[in-house]
Amino acid sequence: SSHHFQDPTCLRAKVDMKFAWSAVSLAVPAQATDAWIWPLPQSMSAQGSELPMAKQFKFSGTAGSDILSSAAARYEGYISANATSDANALQSCSISVGGVSEGLAANTSYKYSLKLSGGGCDISADTVFGAMYGMESLFQLAANGTLPNSDIVIEDFPDFVHRGVMIDTGRRFWPVPLVNNVIDVMSFNKLNVLHLHASDMCRFAVESKLFPELTKSLGGVKAGHYTQEDVVDLVAYGRDHGVRIVPEFDMPGHAASFIPMEPRGVEVCNKPGESGTPNWCTLKAGNGTAAWELVPELALEMAQLFGSEIYHIGGDETRCAGSGSFEGMLLEKLAEAGFRTMGWSEIQGTMRNDTIIHAWKGGSSNATSLAAQGIASVDSNPSRFYRGSGKSMSTVTKAWSDLDRASVPAEHQHFLQGGEFAFWTDRSEEHTSELQSPLQSR
Repeated sequence: SSHHFQDPTCLRAKVDMKFAWSAVSLAVPAQATDAWIWPLPQSMSAQGSELPMAKQFKFSGTAGSDILSSAAARYEGYISANATSDANALQSCSISVGGVSEGLAANTSYKYSLKLSGGGCDISADTVFGAMYGMESLFQLAANGTLPNSDIVIEDFPDFVHRGVMIDTGRRFWPVPLVNNVIDVMSFNKLNVLHLHASDMCRFAVESKLFPELTKSLGGVKAGHYTQEDVVDLVAYGRDHGVRIVPEFDMPGHAASFIPMEPRGVEVCNKPGESGTPNWCTLKAGNGTAAWELVPELALEMAQLFGSEIYHIGGDETRCAGSGSFEGMLLEKLAEAGFRTMGWSEIQGTMRNDTIIHAWKGGSSNATSLAAQGIASVDSNPSRFYRGSGKSMSTVTKAWSDLDRASVPAEHQHFLQGGEFAFWTDRSEEHTSELQSPLQSR
């Protein structure tokens, strides 16, 4: 069965996505004595009496980094909202980082330490992004205006380099303010990868200067797209919150979004309106076709626009002979241009040695099995990580479980890069309640 379960006609009622992420679900426990940090830190000790936060609380040591200064201002605002005027309140917290580089990459360190003692507070981190996580933890502890203890030591770093959320903009348009809100929520939960599934059966979601017809033809339920200026702003907003954006333009399958390129000679099989199986609409992309020549140019344009070191080609649920060789060619072209490639489970047969498999299949193709073989993988098992449409399963709570890294030989554990929550919007109008709860901003 299809792992995306898409509505091939894309004609279902339009959903108002404005309120998909609304206020306050991930609340701090009410008990002031609870030292509540999410995700749980690697180590934490706490003792002493409660310590109130000052209304004029400030971070120091943020000079030299616009990202760090901006984050400090945000968290000062969060903390002051419930803070006190108590003369004995904590007035400030000093920040020190190993370097002020503002580059965000897959190997960026988010390690930090938070120490409160003797009425003082210090956050130290390898990078500005680790310091940001330290500020988040301090706020979580003091969200009600009071720290649960006066002496606290936290040492923390993420177990996985890929802590992701995918939003399906290839079917339903997520306006820029909503995407920014998703990024806010991700930063509150120390998630670091926003996977933009930006093309699918319904729509191509990003303006192309090379092939402008892809978005000019959008209208009705398919209306809405990101301009290239929007993308630049989204990438910058993500970076300011410690979140990198990984773009995906699904090809050669899920290809109805490429139909506007037909005047250029691009062809598809299983075309909606002509085929009994439009779910399998796929580019005719063998060597010598227009798709073989033109679509890699589009992929490179999008890769360069987003500037992400990782580019996701999709590659799932394809039909039409010749598509496999297209995938191999596309992976090589992207690699030659300096991009590391990623794709769904199906591209394993054409992958490069450094390709990341986005594992949605089970059995020997699941993420831990691939990692044990020395294949870089990210887990998006539907029973753990899918939400939206009819595929939200009763077992979705397993997303809270361990990724079973212990089952991978120690020398291969780094190949298990993490997990990703996938929010599909193929039939979201039938499941509007699901748009209200999966990740809600405070």
